[in-house]
Amino acid sequence: MGNIARTHHYIPQCYLRGFADSFGKKGVLHVFDLVDETKFLTRPRNVACIRDFNKVNVKNIQQDALENSFSKFESKLAKVLHNIGNSKYFAGDEKIYIINLMALLAVRSPQNREKIRKFYEDIANIVLSITLSSKVQYELTMRKIKNNSGNVTNKEATYENILKFHENGDYNIKVANEMHFKIEQRSISDLIPLLMKYYWSFVKTTNDSGYFITTDRP
Repeated sequence: MGNIARTHHYIPQCYLRGFADSFGKKGVLHVFDLVDETKFLTRPRNVACIRDFNKVNVKNIQQDALENSFSKFESKLAKVLHNIGNSKYFAGDEKIYIINLMALLAVRSPQNREKIRKFYEDIANIVLSITLSSKVQYELTMRKIKNNSGNVTNKEATYENILKFHENGDYNIKVANEMHFKIEQRSISDLIPLLMKYYWSFVKTTNDSGYFITTDRP
């Protein structure tokens, strides 16, 4: 299978390099962590990334297939970001790449994924509370599950045990990466046509304009 990419950037490195002390892979960022109030110097490859953020858990598909797809897009995007400052040309394919970047930054983030996870967690807890509202309701639900799938084989899944399990709250509800991918792709597809309809102004700065900052939620 070769080397598998495990460190996945939710903000493209080619975007982050624009805020480094020099353009290119050797550029260094001045980073401020507002949570623990620390500051440090590092390269773009070391920030705005999460291990297996875009990992695909589907049989017969390379687990870094999506990350590799993003890498191809970001390689072309890097050229656009580098050239657009010199050409001052914001139209055609260059504009499309920038709009795609904007949509990607607006939609794909750990914060958005946590909001989606929390949404599904709230729904699951409501459904579970209704199911466990009485022993009769629980047994009715279990019969439906057995009739539909026949997968309930755990003899310890009694009403009393499951009720105690739910009341203790010693569990986490996760959302599969593939569900996140689906939601993000749909959101990006909806957002791009809206962004394309706007009238955009391209502003080029000078060396005297000062410094620029960005965040993990541009």
